[in-house]
This record gives sequence, structure tokens and C-alpha cells, in this order.
Amino acid sequence: MLGDKDPKGFYRRGLPNAPRPKESDDDPKAFEKVAVDMQMRMEQIIVDKPELGIAQSDIDARKAHYLAKGARVGIKALEDDIENAMRVEITGTHEFKETVIDHLGLALAYLELTRDVNEDFLDVKKDE
Repeated sequence: MLGDKDPKGFYRRGLPNAPRPKESDDDPKAFEKVAVDMQMRMEQIIVDKPELGIAQSDIDARKAHYLAKGARVGIKALEDDIENAMRVEITGTHEFKETVIDHLGLALAYLELTRDVNEDFLDVKKDE
């Protein structure tokens, strides 16, 4: 790694004239895709396991909670919640039911809040 012309102890970290990538690797729609996937999975669980007894009013209450949180502290907070939701391991039937309600409410709220949001400015609406 040490070049012939470089003084001892000097390591070249990169090429100084290397062009910078024009596009970021970040996908501004990544969280939207995850939220849609989460919504579809939770809805499928509700269809497959009617014995859980999940009511629409429970889902609406969780959605309202996350809509209020998103309006209060911003979309980034919901993105953090989505990241945390992806790490949740479910044990027990009661926890499973609560998790399905929570995840579906979160996904629906996130999708509703980001419907009119410009990807370049996550907290600025397009019509502003």
C-alpha cells in the first residue's frame, strides 16, 4: 500500500481527482416501499388469522396515534418507528395481535403523511 515515492508513514486514502458519484445510493422512496410491504403483510395476517379478532377501530386508533405523532415531531420519527418495527420479534398471541395492529397503523399513517411530500425535502409539502 505504501508507494515508492511516498514518505514513510504516508498512506494515500483515495484519488484526489476521482469524480464524485452524481446520484446518491439512498432511495428516497425506500421507507414508502417498506411501509407498503408492512401494510400488505399485516393485512394478510388479519385475513389468515381471523381468530386474532382485530377490529378496524383498533387499527384506526393506532393510525390516529401515528398521524398525530408525525404531525407533532415529523416524518423522520415515523421512519425511526418503521426501522424499529422491522426488528420486532413477536412472542405470544396477545403480543402478536398488538404488534399487527401497531404495524398496520404505523404503515397506514406513514403512507398518508408522505402522500403529498416531496422526496427531496421530507418535511416540505409539494404545493408549498
